[in-house]
Amino acid sequence: MRTSGRHGGHRAARGRPLVMRWWPWRSSRASSGRAMGGGSSRDDPGAMDTEPGATRRPTGTAAAARPRSAPRLLALAGALAWLIATTSTAIAHASATVSSNWAGYVAHRSGVRFEHATASWVQPTTTCSAGRRTYSADWVGLGGYSSTSKALEQIGTEADCSSNGSAHYSSWFEIVPQAGRRTPVAVRPGDLVTAAVTVSGSTVTLRLVDHTTGAAFSRRTTASPVDVTSAEWIVEAPSLCLPGAQACETMPLADFSGTTFGAAAATDRAGHTGGIADPSWRAVSVDLATGAAAGRSFADGRLASIQAGGRATVGGLDGPGRSFTVTYQDTQAGPPGTPGISGPGSPVGPPGP
Repeated sequence: MRTSGRHGGHRAARGRPLVMRWWPWRSSRASSGRAMGGGSSRDDPGAMDTEPGATRRPTGTAAAARPRSAPRLLALAGALAWLIATTSTAIAHASATVSSNWAGYVAHRSGVRFEHATASWVQPTTTCSAGRRTYSADWVGLGGYSSTSKALEQIGTEADCSSNGSAHYSSWFEIVPQAGRRTPVAVRPGDLVTAAVTVSGSTVTLRLVDHTTGAAFSRRTTASPVDVTSAEWIVEAPSLCLPGAQACETMPLADFSGTTFGAAAATDRAGHTGGIADPSWRAVSVDLATGAAAGRSFADGRLASIQAGGRATVGGLDGPGRSFTVTYQDTQAGPPGTPGISGPGSPVGPPGP
């Protein structure tokens, strides 16, 4: 996240620290204790963004949660069965790397430009402990992997733990270098979610559907720059940046147990659609580690330290490369609490006490 926009530039809310999601070599998503709006793009009226100190009602396509009908339950059961089935045959197709804040898969290849990425997952139940703040997010996106990237387009869900041991769930999107924004789709543990990002020229379309409740969000906007040199399916540990600070730190990863991404696919500009392991591009698996084992850091130069926290390891891809699982591993993480973080939980800010 970031400050003027979300997983990229960030804007502080009333002087509060920023919780940010970072993308490869640059910042990825900003947070401030409150949802952030703003940015210089021309947006359609489809999103709910809340400026610090102001209240705005959603005016877009987010549908209110509705009672589950029999057809919806049948569709949900079918989707869940498919999601489970896709994990039955795991294979290793990808090269591997280690990060301090990402776990999942990246698809890229020199000369390949993507226009669409999508995946589904069941929102995990996050385990929280009193006295310790931890953070996690699941998302799909385009761009941000290259060391020279200046943009990232992403959408997903978040689960954070407050210091009293409470879990807070939300959904969000970010188009770097604009600030991150919360969507009006309220997610809960066990909800089946599908997220998608499409980029055509300078037009970015982001969609998120909660199949369990029927709530949906869609946003179309223009942005510059955009990055379509990679596609990602990621579980992330956010980073904290104090307003005006020259250094940031990756926060402890929340115990999300495990996230299984299914129906993962990407489409390139030539119109070819394939799974993560499609031979048209190269797949890279990413494990999240801390300390000396952290390896490559997906952050910009301001990332100075990493709070010891849980690890996350990625499993092999299924046959067509459309499903995989990221698993949390406890490593007896660092100091309890994070001084100075306050405010209500949101996808672009830390959870409340």
